[in-house]
Amino acid sequence: MGTSPQLLTGREIPNSDPEHGTSQRAQFPMQAIRSTILVVLFSLSAQANDWSVTATDSIQAAIQAASSGDRILIDPGTYHEVLDLQGKRLELIGLGGATTTTVNGTGLGNCVVLADGVASGTRLHGLTLTGGAGRPFPSSFGFDYYGGAVWAGGGAQLEISDCILSNNAWGTGTFAGGIYSGGARTHVAVRRTRISNNRAWASGGATLCDYSATMLLEQCTVYGNSSDNFFGHQGGISMANAGQVWVTHSVVWGNEGNQIGAFGPPYNQGTAALVDYCTVQGGYSGAGNLIGDPLFANPAAGDFALLSGSPCIDAGDGAFPLDCDGTLADLGASLPVCPDCNGNGLGDDLDIVNGSPDCDANSIPDECDPDTNTNGIPDACECLVEYFCSANVNSSGVAASIGAAGLPSVSQNTFTISAAGLAPGQPGVFYFGFAKHDPPLVFGEGLRCVAGAIQRLDPALQIPASAMVSLPFDFSQAAAFPFTQGQTAFFQFWYRDPDPSGSGWNLTDGLSVTFCP
Repeated sequence: MGTSPQLLTGREIPNSDPEHGTSQRAQFPMQAIRSTILVVLFSLSAQANDWSVTATDSIQAAIQAASSGDRILIDPGTYHEVLDLQGKRLELIGLGGATTTTVNGTGLGNCVVLADGVASGTRLHGLTLTGGAGRPFPSSFGFDYYGGAVWAGGGAQLEISDCILSNNAWGTGTFAGGIYSGGARTHVAVRRTRISNNRAWASGGATLCDYSATMLLEQCTVYGNSSDNFFGHQGGISMANAGQVWVTHSVVWGNEGNQIGAFGPPYNQGTAALVDYCTVQGGYSGAGNLIGDPLFANPAAGDFALLSGSPCIDAGDGAFPLDCDGTLADLGASLPVCPDCNGNGLGDDLDIVNGSPDCDANSIPDECDPDTNTNGIPDACECLVEYFCSANVNSSGVAASIGAAGLPSVSQNTFTISAAGLAPGQPGVFYFGFAKHDPPLVFGEGLRCVAGAIQRLDPALQIPASAMVSLPFDFSQAAAFPFTQGQTAFFQFWYRDPDPSGSGWNLTDGLSVTFCP
């Protein structure tokens, strides 16, 4: 497919994944899953690479070129291929999110993503996986197909986050239309993901956890999946042969047959499902579980947003991380969308409530605002006073100078400008503009440094014997002092100076002021 993926800059591999921490709550009885979920990968730091894949490239080519620890950054587009991670610990990241980045395996006769024996830290993020048939294995029926969208086995440790798995595995002989997790020590953690409209011929329309494997579904929406009744009618989430699942803060609704269940005997031995803080059609035993209609906006059109009044809104466990808007977690994958400029998982507004500075009150933490001089103060909040240009000698034998005192803050009235070395007994006035002459223009006996439309700062002042004048700013008088935060204005003082040549006036040097909140 087109050109080869591009190698970007190297980066350090962290010892653990700081972005996606584990879900931890006390008194969780399913030790097999908990032990897997709480595992933390410790390793020496190593150099890793990012690979860029555009819509004309092949993701599989990037996988082939990459090494464990690398990231594959995928541009928006539709990629007609199936992917084998080749046992490597990789992160496949859709840069535009799942709604714009699709891997379509239609007609290719395999699962969309094969994750065989991959290590902890392997992640699929922000992708739509569709059109998968499942991984084929010979059987008395010819072939059985496992895991239409994703097949994980061989002790794989896989995370799937912020993805859409839809319309996979509709053929005969399929087990697990969406995700198959099979074999001892295999664990798949699925977070904030929609699994919808997948089909299994045998069982597990959405997912199947098999042969002592484990699976976590956290803040997921499992909807509209189906299966036949070959091993039991589990159109949603299914277990077999000591497979165990933990479903939490999720919505399991509208699936054909049982929403959550195990294969029939004897394949149900050792299976278990812990379900808490979920909405399950028909109900399911567990802490915090609900039974009411989740009130999706328009699931037929793929819109799973929760309508106002949905029982799933703010229905999460108080010990679970809050939504980005600072409220209790919603159930399901349709979570509040909050601006998150620093990518810490909390909305900008919540960061500010929690104490992150927002000096200019623009609802964006200061750390994300432009800071041209990198001094830690956003440009909009810089209180800068600088001098520019120069002044010519006046009739008193000195070059008059402009000055400032206090803070040029529009919320405080502590700022004063002044001029010294003037001609005593003469009138003068401060004036300003929003541009400067470079070079300055000769103007009377002085140099005009301020350019553009000129405005006076009344009143005109009579220069005393001290040859000094000052003007305090009152920002509450917007007509007289029309300055706003982040704005830069340029000031000079003009004054009468009849000697020595009789031109009649002179000016100070220039003052540049950037106003802050």
